[in-house]
Amino acid sequence: MRYRELADCLSEDQPVYGIQAVGFEGEAEPLTDIHAMAARYVKEITALWPDGPYNLYGWSFGGVVAFEMARLLRSDNREVALLALGDSPAPVPAEARPREPKEEEILFHILMEAGNGQSTLFDELQDMTPADRLDRLKERITAESRLGSLGDLDRFMGIFRANRQARLSYQPASPWEGRLVLLVATGRTQLLDMEGQHFRIKLGPWEGLARQVDRHVVPGDHFTMHRQPNVREIAEVLKKYLGT
Repeated sequence: MRYRELADCLSEDQPVYGIQAVGFEGEAEPLTDIHAMAARYVKEITALWPDGPYNLYGWSFGGVVAFEMARLLRSDNREVALLALGDSPAPVPAEARPREPKEEEILFHILMEAGNGQSTLFDELQDMTPADRLDRLKERITAESRLGSLGDLDRFMGIFRANRQARLSYQPASPWEGRLVLLVATGRTQLLDMEGQHFRIKLGPWEGLARQVDRHVVPGDHFTMHRQPNVREIAEVLKKYLGT
């Protein structure tokens, strides 16, 4: 869902393939290690497109996985023509890792990520008790058909926690030897924490993890940057690097 509008904005002759995380369907448990995720996804894309070159783009946590995929492809002497990350947080040092999020915080994040959150909902939740906030969020999520298609809520929360564990434990074995294109959302992102604060997604210092980092500021916040009309600017940036 996240990349559909972006794919529609790219050139008609530009093929786009999406990779679905393990755990959304079937009985498989979600992976909790970025190295394992990247190895699995590299196997999938090289089976589909064995000769390359490869253009990789990932948003948020997906960008961190794309970064490791690029490293694995390059180590296998495969050409990575483009590595682009959309508002992706850099690997976190062990001493800087945040606390474990509460259930209500995860639910709010899920709702925003699915594109169904509203700024009025954020304000509404601040006046509720923790128990009422949790009930209200579950009510909103179960009413959303787009979220319902992802399976039961417990499974989705399990994937969120698995991805978080994978991101916080990830440290790349070596920097990326090529150029990294980083798309940074300009808007202030609303997330729910214990104090009900508004804060920006912290991207961290990608500059130390790649030979060259090209930063591009794009409209929207972390959750709206891939929606119209914001997504058109992301597509224009990517087209320049794709040469289309």
